[in-house]
Amino acid sequence: MTSLVAWVGVDSRYPAALYIATDSRVTWPHHGGTYDHARKTFVARNSPDICGYVGDVLFPALLLPTVVELYDVNPRLDDLLIERQNRFFSIVCGSWNGLPQQERRDVVIVHGTRAGTGVDGEFGLQVLSYDRGAGWCQERLAMPTGSETLAILGSGSRVQRNSHLAWQSSDSANTSRSAFSAFCEGLRENLDPRSGGAPQLVGLYRQGNGRLFGVSWRDQNYVSGTHVSQGVAQDLDGIEWRDPLFQRTSPGHKLLPGAQRHSNRR
Repeated sequence: MTSLVAWVGVDSRYPAALYIATDSRVTWPHHGGTYDHARKTFVARNSPDICGYVGDVLFPALLLPTVVELYDVNPRLDDLLIERQNRFFSIVCGSWNGLPQQERRDVVIVHGTRAGTGVDGEFGLQVLSYDRGAGWCQERLAMPTGSETLAILGSGSRVQRNSHLAWQSSDSANTSRSAFSAFCEGLRENLDPRSGGAPQLVGLYRQGNGRLFGVSWRDQNYVSGTHVSQGVAQDLDGIEWRDPLFQRTSPGHKLLPGAQRHSNRR
């Protein structure tokens, strides 16, 4: 399992951004081993699409890199939102049909996308879940009129919900910074043995395609759960860096000039 949170950021008028964050841990329940550098979030570079997963690792880890590559080759930017979502679901189900029955385990894939650009763009988030008894379910989540956490999933969901409620009682309630800060706080508490490693973060803005974020975590730099040295991080052009308070930072963990400073809820 794992921990995943997805939220939308809304400014004074319209949805402005959509994010998915996960942890980086894979757990082998039979012998208790863990690996804290597994990639669980993915972005399309030529298409406004992002995704992440919780549950079984094998299927999404094999599938999702190919899905975002298909979107990069043929982004189909003129598709309506429901067409973009159904296309993604169709690819997932088509690949699933080739999976041996004995390897079919419970899994949840979260897909964020956008149809159009600017204030006319429409964000969408869908949760695709497979249950051995019920099969696949496609749930499209409604976009709120204010900044809001849309989904909290995985084995760490109870821990994450408690952290989310604590941040909702702070002055930062109902903001993107509170959503990510709450996720990082819940992960740092280490109360769910199946969640761990560094946070991963991907997102969409009103303009452009999927965005991969670097995360400053425990005075180290991480991209998609993988540790990168400061020298390598400084050479990664085009990647925005965020710390656990969702502040815009440099790979050296310093606040960028002009970046807004955020306070801890405590």
